[in-house]
Formats: sequence, C-alpha cells, structure tokens
Amino acid sequence: MKLLLVYDSRHGSTQQYAEWMHTQMGGKLMFVKDVSKDDLAASDVLVFGGYVHAGKISIRNVIHKHWSIIENKPIVLFTTSGTPPTKTATIQAVFEDSFPLEIREKLAYFPLWGRIDKARWKLADRTLVRFGSWIEKDPDVKRGMVTDFDGVREEALQPLVKHIQSLLAAQETE
Repeated sequence: MKLLLVYDSRHGSTQQYAEWMHTQMGGKLMFVKDVSKDDLAASDVLVFGGYVHAGKISIRNVIHKHWSIIENKPIVLFTTSGTPPTKTATIQAVFEDSFPLEIREKLAYFPLWGRIDKARWKLADRTLVRFGSWIEKDPDVKRGMVTDFDGVREEALQPLVKHIQSLLAAQETE
C-alpha cells in the first residue's frame, strides 16, 4: 500500500507530527511544495497535515487544487494550532471555513494542539496575533494567544495513526 504524508509547517509543529507518523508507519513523507500530481495519483492513502493561520488551514489550497485527482482515495487531514483541542466549536468552524461540505464529508479530520514560541516568529506574525488578542472577547482564547506553550505530544497521534492503519489494512483487502 502506498501511503503519502504531505505536510505544510510554519513553526515546526506540523512537521514534527508528520515525522513521527512517518517513523511509525513508513510511506513517503513530502513537504507540500515538493508534492506533484503524479505523487498524489500514485498513492493509495493520503495524509495531509497543515497548520491553522488566521482562521484557515494552510494546506487547503493543495487539496482544493488536486481534488479531482484525490477525491476517490482515503484522505486524512490533521492540523496544528494554538487552539486547545477542547475548543471543538472553534476548531470545527475553521474546518468548515476552509473546505466546502463536499470535501469535508470525505476527509477524516484530526485537529492537534501545536506550540507557540513567539521568539521564533516573524514580526508580522507577532503583530497579527497581538492585534487579534486585542479584539478577542473570550479570555481563555486571549490568554492562549499571548502565552507561549508547547502542546506537541507524540501520544496525541494515537487515534490518527490507528485510523490510518485501518485505512491501509482495508486497502490491502481490496
């Protein structure tokens, strides 16, 4: 079975999760800018990983652009963000804003917690988050926007890896 893991990472969280998955399951690991239509077409199971920035999933354009090639394959999407996994309504809203229903229905979606280390950010990112924190009304979200944290944990991948393994096993029996 050909597993393709495609990731887009800005601050390292998504890349870390993608590398851990690759170590656990094998397959081909590619940065989003290196993936081609041929790579997507040749794969049996696709895993896309992206980060959330300004309320949108970073890897959404690749999925939209190549939808006609991948729509009939098992597809898993994972995202990293500063939003705690317990904020399911916020996470779901980002997912819905990033993909139309016809695509969402075919994606197995796994949101994961990322990390914030503003010392490593560009000035534009720090400014955007600072501005967002001024207009945010939810005190928990506001605090999360201005406080560094590291929520990246390999054990958070267990449900995702289990799901991908079940997809791979199902592909082998076909």
